[in-house]
Amino acid sequence: MFQGGRLRAGVALAEAEHRAAVELFRQSVLRAFAEVESALAAEGHLSRELAALATAAGEAEAAARRLAEERYRNGLGDYLAVLEAQRQELDTRGRELTVHRALLEERVNLHLALGGDLAGGAGPGAATAAAPPADGTGESSR
Repeated sequence: MFQGGRLRAGVALAEAEHRAAVELFRQSVLRAFAEVESALAAEGHLSRELAALATAAGEAEAAARRLAEERYRNGLGDYLAVLEAQRQELDTRGRELTVHRALLEERVNLHLALGGDLAGGAGPGAATAAAPPADGTGESSR
């Protein structure tokens, strides 16, 4: 009889903690969905950019370099033009590699957002990677 108020307060506290936990879970789920959506959007954008850069590096810059080299061989241009064309081609390839790296980083972010981890022992090849060499010496045969 004297514990009625204390029991009701305990129930009210438990319900409030439950509501707080549900809200925290809801926020976590929404944050995870936002991270996945962001990673997918970034990957799509980076994939398109990578394809455009690959085309530019593969065609336009190489053609400009070949033209500059041909003009130099025929005495119609100087070697500075050849070097500039090579520099532009290498700059484009460098941008392509930068975008490719960013794409790989976004894939890792997507993996993490979907609940994956970066633990080295979690993959299917972990057991074979840790196995000693077949010769039994414990040293690599290289």
